[in-house]
Amino acid sequence: MPADANGIAFTDDLDAMLPAAVAEGLPINNACGTGSTVTGTDVISINGAKLVPGASCSFDVPVRIPADAPIRSYENVTSNVTATV
Repeated sequence: MPADANGIAFTDDLDAMLPAAVAEGLPINNACGTGSTVTGTDVISINGAKLVPGASCSFDVPVRIPADAPIRSYENVTSNVTATV
């Protein structure tokens, strides 16, 4: 029988994507379930997220790019997602 996923967490190191890139508009509370938080500036993290089987969660975080950054695409990679099921 499917079980809830609790304690869903991951990080996103913006500095690894582009030095001096910073998140804005954080924290976000209850983004992925009651009690979950999205926090950070140069490293974004979500903690305390929970989902029932078949559910999904998404959220947007604006990122300020340094004015002197070259105009091009930047690859952004997060850590692995962890959870307790």
